[in-house]
Amino acid sequence: MIALAVAVLMVVLPLLHLALSKVPRTPLRVIHILLLYALVFGVGVIGLPLGFVPHVFFPDKAAELIGWAPSPFQLEVGFHDGAHNFFTIFSDGFIGVWLLVLLYLYYRQGGFQK
Repeated sequence: MIALAVAVLMVVLPLLHLALSKVPRTPLRVIHILLLYALVFGVGVIGLPLGFVPHVFFPDKAAELIGWAPSPFQLEVGFHDGAHNFFTIFSDGFIGVWLLVLLYLYYRQGGFQK
């Protein structure tokens, strides 16, 4: 449920940002704002509550929820999840594709040439 809410926020909030902003909406700016929100929400927000926090601070409960025995490797998994986690199937598909599309569009608009 958290992943679904994050996916909605990472699309709706940048659109609100662009609608309320007084800066001209060039294609490069629109893609830049969409990409920024996608990275912050799709990678950062998903990784903290669904991966980092449970595995680092509640390793026994996290292991139980995923059907594994508690392990010292959970700390490693928690730090990995805190950095680059795509937790659910929905997140894997939507967030991954969304980021790739935005990165491609950003490149096509000359966003990496500056």
